[in-house]
Amino acid sequence: MFTIQYELHMSTTPKSVDSSFSKRCVVRDSLNGLREGILKDLNAHWVDDDALTIRQWYNKNAKAEMRSAYIAIPTGMGKATKGTSFAVEIFVDMDLYLVRTREEEESELQTVGQKRKASGTRGASKRAKSLTSHAPLESCFDNGSTINSLPLVKPATTIYFTRIICTVDANTSAPSLSEADTVEAGLLERDELEVASGSEGRTKKLYGIIIEGQQYVAKKLVNAGEGLVEGGVPVATALKCLTTDIVCLMRLRSFMDQFYARAREYGAEVANLRVSDGFLIKVFETKPNNAEVNRPSVQAVYLVEPRRASTVAFKFTGTMSISSNRDKRTQTVLAFIHYVLQITACKYMFADMQGSLEILADQQQSVMVLFDPMTHTPEKLLGLGDHGLAGIQKFIEFHQCSTICRRLQLCRNERLASTCKHLQRGQATVRDNPYIDQEDELEYDQNHGSDKEE
Repeated sequence: MFTIQYELHMSTTPKSVDSSFSKRCVVRDSLNGLREGILKDLNAHWVDDDALTIRQWYNKNAKAEMRSAYIAIPTGMGKATKGTSFAVEIFVDMDLYLVRTREEEESELQTVGQKRKASGTRGASKRAKSLTSHAPLESCFDNGSTINSLPLVKPATTIYFTRIICTVDANTSAPSLSEADTVEAGLLERDELEVASGSEGRTKKLYGIIIEGQQYVAKKLVNAGEGLVEGGVPVATALKCLTTDIVCLMRLRSFMDQFYARAREYGAEVANLRVSDGFLIKVFETKPNNAEVNRPSVQAVYLVEPRRASTVAFKFTGTMSISSNRDKRTQTVLAFIHYVLQITACKYMFADMQGSLEILADQQQSVMVLFDPMTHTPEKLLGLGDHGLAGIQKFIEFHQCSTICRRLQLCRNERLASTCKHLQRGQATVRDNPYIDQEDELEYDQNHGSDKEE
């Protein structure tokens, strides 16, 4: 492991070090890990400027150490640079642009008139010609080059299991669990997976597993709140706790779908978030026969999720804390938690929100995939990590509504706090069904939150 020290320069000039960032150290053993560690640190340091006015942005970046990077004016612009001014550059990834627009460009080149070709499509003609070029192809594919650099063979055990699937009703959020009667086989790695420093969990151990040629992560419960159990907690306890976890994960996905539907309806600009898929597996001690009525004893239970490329976890909230970052992802997560509190009348709240970045092959962009959420409920119904109304009230106390909250027309924090007090006194005015209808939703105050841009 190497300890690498680095500092942040705002431009190529020697005195452009960002003094507010100072020198940092990161411990990593690979270049990929080094990059992920630095980016995680940088993303937490910088804020999202989307909500700033142009004047606020200018005043923020007109400082001496920032000016050369953000307010520099290209030469030759004449009188346009007098007074308060700055230049904006737009960068276009031509490779992605050509892939997206190839059909449109080729169609335009065939149909536009001669005058249009001469004045407006010279660049397009040149790019179209490059598509049929005979130059050698380029690729970032790496085949390992030598036999000495092949990956190590990891020891694994063949396991036999049944799969438990959880679904959630879109209207009531009531969960349903279904166990398949077909016995499946998989390869479970014997050694625990290595994760990035600071991303380790305290209640589960992670193992690689291959099912039908696809890579997954199998999470084994080793701490159910009574201390670490090296070989894993009893099967009955693991099944109960992991069932709670999979229900929470699927509810997160269901509520997130509703959140994005509301964002589209109200025209709110939110970050691109996704929720991990998942299911439970019950592993048998010996290979069972599908025709047998009495199957072998269950040896272990795992929560299984798709394996992600990155092991670095980004924390947006803790069990009893929330991030103060102002970037769009964090603000989207916090607005989502606010939204769920509103539509459930403070009877369900997501906590310990975290995720990892995943590259989407179909969209050629990164997306934050959320996993392993925890929840607070007024009656502390959900076991480990459920701090009841104390956890809900802690979020309401420290949450500051963002532009996203206001755009979604979410209720004021005072209304949430009032609802919590009613629940605490057992005098809630909502119906017995904890999930209230749209027309009975906690009302929105048009002037809620601060009118000042953050």
